[in-house]
Amino acid sequence: SDSNASDIRKQDVNIYVSDEDKALWHGEYGKLHVWPIMHGLEPKLLSEELTVVEHNISRISTGFVSAFVSSISPQDDDVYWVNDYAMAPIVEHLRNANVQSTIVFSFRTPFLYGLRQSLTELDSRIFLKSVLDADVVTFHRVSDLRNFVETVKQHYPFEIDYKLGSGAAIVAAGERRVILSAVPMGNNKKYRRTLLRTSKCRSMKLKLGRTYRGMTKIVGISR
Repeated sequence: SDSNASDIRKQDVNIYVSDEDKALWHGEYGKLHVWPIMHGLEPKLLSEELTVVEHNISRISTGFVSAFVSSISPQDDDVYWVNDYAMAPIVEHLRNANVQSTIVFSFRTPFLYGLRQSLTELDSRIFLKSVLDADVVTFHRVSDLRNFVETVKQHYPFEIDYKLGSGAAIVAAGERRVILSAVPMGNNKKYRRTLLRTSKCRSMKLKLGRTYRGMTKIVGISR
């Protein structure tokens, strides 16, 4: 862009969501339904419970976006970066509120929809359809992107330009062309090796060695 960094408009906005709505949005639909399916596990909500959830998710998402937009005075060149599965339902409402804006949605989890069970029609309406209102959708891995493409094919007759293993695709969702891209996060090996050489990490390694002497130790570094 030719714009100077000083021209970029940045705002911190706090949106209040009641404890009850947070429990419905993130605690029930997010944690008990979407999260398990995205990890290839059985969802915890029954079909009759999902019908109630759909109404609540739509209500909460609309209210959230309305409060957000009224706080920022949106402009056509705004860029919104929406993160992770729990926030997926707001993308559609954000698009409706600011049609000309650029919206990026990033998955912070695997995308395993369709591998062990198919996406429900409800999920198609309030999750998948919403994500496809973004301009760019990013994934951790090429396999997650591929699973997303296959899921879209199951539910929509959209034209998809995708080359296997390329790490990128374009979905022609009506008049919108949605760019899909695999963008690995937190995989800087040089940075991880630097952490391993710090005194804090070395001290922890010695402590673990003494505490679990003679036992097999499985050590991992989170993203």
